[in-house]
Amino acid sequence: MLTDKAWDWASTTPPTAIARSKSPEAAVVLQKALATLVDYAQRENVPLARILGLRPADANRPDSPSKPRPDNGVEVDLDFLEKVFRTCEGMGGRHSRVYLSDLRKRFPHVPRQQLDQALVALDRQAKIVLMPLDDPSTITPEREAAAITLSGAKRHFLRIRS
Repeated sequence: MLTDKAWDWASTTPPTAIARSKSPEAAVVLQKALATLVDYAQRENVPLARILGLRPADANRPDSPSKPRPDNGVEVDLDFLEKVFRTCEGMGGRHSRVYLSDLRKRFPHVPRQQLDQALVALDRQAKIVLMPLDDPSTITPEREAAAITLSGAKRHFLRIRS
């Protein structure tokens, strides 16, 4: 485990000075710091950008991709958006329906609003299409509870656009 002294040194020493350092301890400290960051990011399922403190203002830089915004103006995390899209693909969304009720089970700790925002953003980017169930006999209470309402209509499942 890194000591407070090592963390202080790593956080206050310019990267160019670290690179030129002849101290073998510099590389050890940096490797340990990176390993700690990676472990934390994986364990907590937190994007590296959030750990590094990148804020919405950073998205306005020319070298930063813009973040999709649903109607309410809230930015959607690009890493999370990609994770949701990949999950939909893994659930067979290119060839069959992905019921939102099943998708929500894959993200049990994600607030509903966050997942809904990601799905709406993917729909607006034409990566997926959110669709209603037309046959009332196929609308179970679970599917109804998981639905997203868009333009006054409930959407119960999605398909990935080809």
